[in-house]
Amino acid sequence: DLIIAKAHATGKWELFDQIVDAVAAHCGQTGQPHPAREAIREAVAARESVRSTYIGHGCAMPHARMPGIREPVACFAKLDPPMDYDTPDHREVGIVCLLVVPEDDPVVVLKVMSQLAGMLSDEKATATLLDLSESASLYRFISDYTLQNNLAMTAGAVMRKPLFNVYPDTPLTEVTLLMEEYGSEAASVIGHDGTL
Repeated sequence: DLIIAKAHATGKWELFDQIVDAVAAHCGQTGQPHPAREAIREAVAARESVRSTYIGHGCAMPHARMPGIREPVACFAKLDPPMDYDTPDHREVGIVCLLVVPEDDPVVVLKVMSQLAGMLSDEKATATLLDLSESASLYRFISDYTLQNNLAMTAGAVMRKPLFNVYPDTPLTEVTLLMEEYGSEAASVIGHDGTL
């Protein structure tokens, strides 16, 4: 119930509704404290409004921290067909993994995000995921990948590469134009020697 092999949506928010429904239903069936569907959706929307959760390679990882849940819950959706996600590289998204995590356990949050981001950043893994069409085969691949690649928790696996860099003496008007062009709320400032 947490793997949707042939998700269809006309937009990001319609897709979020489908995967939020799956997460809320799962929490209700497993005896976990059951966050309200609307609370999950609001938390996901709040996070998405801060910065896009697109991580590259046609993959997105929306996520939210929720009070009261004891363990992370992930819902994996493979889109058929891929859809526009308003990505900086103008690429359609074919894989979306919603992660809902305990609000008060940052270590677990980073570990799970690191593992999922590691898999979704691996071009060979995402190509395999896109080729699979059944929930059971998707589940097997995700489980095997996670076990075989027990990824070490690093900031680099969770954070994405900067879309662009600017120098300390770059005029703010140019920085603003770049931020608008890339849909970014921040810019990496590097020295002329390439250091941060």
